[in-house]
Amino acid sequence: MTDQWTGDAARTAAWDAHVELSTRPAFTEATDYAEIPSHLFDAADHLDRMLSRVAAQTLHGRVVDLVVRGRKALEPVTALRPAFGRWLRGQQKTPVGDDERAWPDYPALVSAQRQAALQLSPIAGALAVYARSGDVHEPGDGWVKLSTETVHQGAFLTLHRDQVIQPDGRFGTYDHVTIADGARIVAVDSAGRIAIVTDSCYLPGRMPLLPGGGIAPGEAPEDAARRECEEETGWRPRELRLLAVTHPIAGLTTATIHLYLATDLEEGQTRRDSTEVDMSVEWIPLEMAVKRVEDGVISDAASALGFLLASRVLTP
Repeated sequence: MTDQWTGDAARTAAWDAHVELSTRPAFTEATDYAEIPSHLFDAADHLDRMLSRVAAQTLHGRVVDLVVRGRKALEPVTALRPAFGRWLRGQQKTPVGDDERAWPDYPALVSAQRQAALQLSPIAGALAVYARSGDVHEPGDGWVKLSTETVHQGAFLTLHRDQVIQPDGRFGTYDHVTIADGARIVAVDSAGRIAIVTDSCYLPGRMPLLPGGGIAPGEAPEDAARRECEEETGWRPRELRLLAVTHPIAGLTTATIHLYLATDLEEGQTRRDSTEVDMSVEWIPLEMAVKRVEDGVISDAASALGFLLASRVLTP
């Protein structure tokens, strides 16, 4: 990806600053190690110069703001250098190496160092994002997709792997799938009973569900609901009312499930596919279905929501 921006001086400077901010042990967020004062001051001066180079290469307002914040985070560290110099000059023998830790203000320097590290870490991440994407994304800006690739193409799903900027401003990888939208139906017969199908699902095993299934490409959700209801129960609804459109697994897919209330049923023809040969259907009172949801007998999320929404509509 670097070949997309290495010719841009500002983005190259931002990447260089990101690398330095992320790899200097004294100024990384997770550091527990405090270097001797002279090394800390040298590191702070070096990082300040790296940030200044970024500002010198760009007029991008948010990048300049990052630089200003980064340099300001280093000020409490660099402000202690004159006091350290005076202490050195007052010693009969110039302290070398770990002897510098005897400086009375060393604890204050360590505290300033660690506070600076906490502030510099997200700035380093934001500079990396700017270097790679040409824009600034910081914590609170939400998710940003940089690129995507298809990892697997199956009969019923496609697995994607995206390179992203996370809400915390850092880079990450996000896997997700594309699957068909679905429809499930709360079918109510003339006696006020609700249809429940029990089917053998490959992963969880046999479980009770609302009738339903996938929406075919180009098929309207209402048409899919009528088709699935007839195929699985043998009854076709004349009337459909949309109860909700839900995202059943929002962290994994954008696919939705349309929930319908189906009434005024007419007899049709059962047409189940080869994986539904042992599917059974029962018609029970709505209050019994809701009780099964409450007891955990019906655990499919879309089915449970469908029953609960239907109860609000149908209960006087």
